[in-house]
Amino acid sequence: MLALTGHAGMAFPPSAADRRDIAARLLESTVALRGAKPDAARARRACNDARAIARRSDANDLWSAQIEDCLATVDDVQDNTVGACDHYAEAAEKYAKVRNDPDIRSVDADIERTRKARVRLACPGTVAAPPAAALAGGPPAAKDLNAIVARTTGAHLQLFAKDAKGARSTCEEARRHAARFAHTGYAAGIVEECFADVASFENDKPLACTRYGTAATHYTAARPGEPGATQAARQAERIKAIRAKLGC
Repeated sequence: MLALTGHAGMAFPPSAADRRDIAARLLESTVALRGAKPDAARARRACNDARAIARRSDANDLWSAQIEDCLATVDDVQDNTVGACDHYAEAAEKYAKVRNDPDIRSVDADIERTRKARVRLACPGTVAAPPAAALAGGPPAAKDLNAIVARTTGAHLQLFAKDAKGARSTCEEARRHAARFAHTGYAAGIVEECFADVASFENDKPLACTRYGTAATHYTAARPGEPGATQAARQAERIKAIRAKLGC
């Protein structure tokens, strides 16, 4: 990227307005593809608008992943398999780069979704998902969920003590513990909510809204009979109220 002041290597972090605008364009694209008559042209314009805004700042792998994902979805809807495969591959690569970054929301669900999309489209270089028995761990037992909740509760206590850095680190511990088991909506939701609380504490409304939204998505995706499913349904309603209070 060219340094506007002439000093090479100078960083240009995104403004809060740009973060809001990118999120709004990505949401607009999603909305345009809903319903009986998807508006692919409007959706693609929104994706490209998001990309133009993102280019005002330093490269951001999460934004790049979301924008590639956005374009992939449009091509997918339009049955442009080649284009969809290319964009899904780029999105997956960018998501993988930020997977272990404790400062952003979890992207595990995005990685798995893009992988499944590429398998469905028979994109080059894709393989089918391993059978459930091959997963590193089964669903978390009650004691495992309690251990994850204990870590997120610890993070909340750290926020009360105004220790955002420590809280974020504790959220990361919760995420690593949850990663030892098969994905469940409740576990993924409480981990994502933990990071959202840190962002809210730091007055980063765009990031907080995004992460609370992701937490709600995890909670609502919890399947009946899945560990924590009952709690997840209640949590989803609570998150809805939090997002409304924040004006997300």
